[in-house]
Amino acid sequence: AEDGALHRARAGALTALGRSQDALRSLEQALWAAPDDPDLQHAMGQTLAELGRHEAALPFLEKAATATPADAALQRTLGRTFDALDR
Repeated sequence: AEDGALHRARAGALTALGRSQDALRSLEQALWAAPDDPDLQHAMGQTLAELGRHEAALPFLEKAATATPADAALQRTLGRTFDALDR
C-alpha cells in the first residue's frame, strides 16, 4: 500500500507538471504490483479520462467503483466518463 501511495503521489505530481504519459507509466508500475488496489484503479482511470482516453479509463473506474461505491469523487469521475462516451 505504501508503494501504491508513492506511485499515486508521483503520478499526481507528474500530471500537474503536464507529464501525463510519465504519470501513466508510474501508475502502470503500481498496478502491476497491486492490481486490485481501488485507489490505483481510480487514479489510472482518472488520468486516462483527463487525457481524453475515456474508453480506456472506463474499466479502471468501474473496478474501483465496485470496490469503493461510496467514493463521491470516483462516482463523479465515472459519471463524467460515461457522459463523454454518451452512455
